[in-house]
Amino acid sequence: MRTPWIDRSTFNLRSPSLAMDAHDRTRKLPVELLSMILDDLCLDDVLRSSHVSKFWRSVAKRHPTYWRDIILASLSTTALDLFHDRLDASCDQSISLFIYLPTVDSPSRLRSIVLPAIVRNMHRIHHLVLNSPLSHDTDMFNALCTPAPRLEKLDIYVIDDAAASTAFPIDLFANNAPKFKRLHLYNVHLLPNSLPPVLSGIHTLKYFVANELSFPAAMLPHCRSLRKLSIFGSGCRLIAPQTSEYVEIASRLEVLDVGVFYACLDFVHAFPCRSIAHVSIPVQQQAAARILLAQLHGDLQLRIEYDDGMITVGYAALASGMKRTFVYARAVLADVTITEPYAARELLLRVQEVYVSSVCVPLLSSLRALPSCTRIAVSGADEHPLELPPAALDLPKLHTIEIACGAGYSDTNVRAFVDAAVAQVKSPVRVCLDDGARRRYLTIGPRCDCVPVS
Repeated sequence: MRTPWIDRSTFNLRSPSLAMDAHDRTRKLPVELLSMILDDLCLDDVLRSSHVSKFWRSVAKRHPTYWRDIILASLSTTALDLFHDRLDASCDQSISLFIYLPTVDSPSRLRSIVLPAIVRNMHRIHHLVLNSPLSHDTDMFNALCTPAPRLEKLDIYVIDDAAASTAFPIDLFANNAPKFKRLHLYNVHLLPNSLPPVLSGIHTLKYFVANELSFPAAMLPHCRSLRKLSIFGSGCRLIAPQTSEYVEIASRLEVLDVGVFYACLDFVHAFPCRSIAHVSIPVQQQAAARILLAQLHGDLQLRIEYDDGMITVGYAALASGMKRTFVYARAVLADVTITEPYAARELLLRVQEVYVSSVCVPLLSSLRALPSCTRIAVSGADEHPLELPPAALDLPKLHTIEIACGAGYSDTNVRAFVDAAVAQVKSPVRVCLDDGARRRYLTIGPRCDCVPVS
């Protein structure tokens, strides 16, 4: 999004402090034009531009790229000076503040400089990220006990492999954060009996613990606005209160995303998953997967996707929109095969549509046949070339293939892909290629060449 115009009146061009350098030939450029030039620059480039002249420095420091997203990753004098300068330049504008200090080499600077600066600016922080070691969790949380009227998102990462923080304050933001909707906690344990009142309005919670702790299911009645819940942790357990209030609140969830943890089946039984629109669990949890897949009725859409080192296989009921997703975490594509229960014949018979990342196309071969599928869409071909599957898929009713591709895919490339991916083309198949700039259409039939269609 293009940043708003900078008002030329905010600059006193006659002030000696903004006098042009003698050789600055940009002095006649409108401030608005300089601002447009800075719109497309990263922070490092904006900082470099500030050294052109005093006038450029004045414009650069008033540009949103300089003050909007403020990052502190060191407690060095230089880093702290830039940190304060960017805070000052933002005046009373809303800011995002990112504090990344997984190790603290100068605790006194953290306590006397960084945390007081957070407290002073809490009233205008829109998104706050805190990353610090467990040894400083109490100091960090003490800085979060002042009102935060503009805050919408809070991410807290406590770095420790052996323990989790229990210092989360009950008076978080002095119970004054009316816009607070999203909370991400890494290695921070929420205690069921001391939940901050301000959490009652959050919409999204991501909860990760690195050791054996119970997820505080009692917080669900407390967080009555919660709609999206993610729980991760290899030792995480669920002790769910069997009360009507708990079931009522849990059933309002729209998304339940459960990572690698202990006793996944207990989670599925404890949560009223039948009423949750989107549930995601690790692919290894086959007993839980069978229960979740049985909750999908009617025609299905199948998605096989790759993102950030993870492969996901997901089914969605076309009529209700209910989704069930299964995650191969840190998977190597060559080692993955889609098997039972994720390739059960009862499911594959009902698949009408397939969406697949180009890198995952070889996985289609493990499905063998999709008797009812009429449409396949392949995405991501810009980042990864179209893979030819090791064995063709039997798709007797297929009539449409859509490929999001980069420029340069020839008709021959497309025909080779279709021949390798589809066992028998019994009727003409319409192929749409979208390179981002334009779409072109081909018709491919049995024993015939690609025929362009306008």
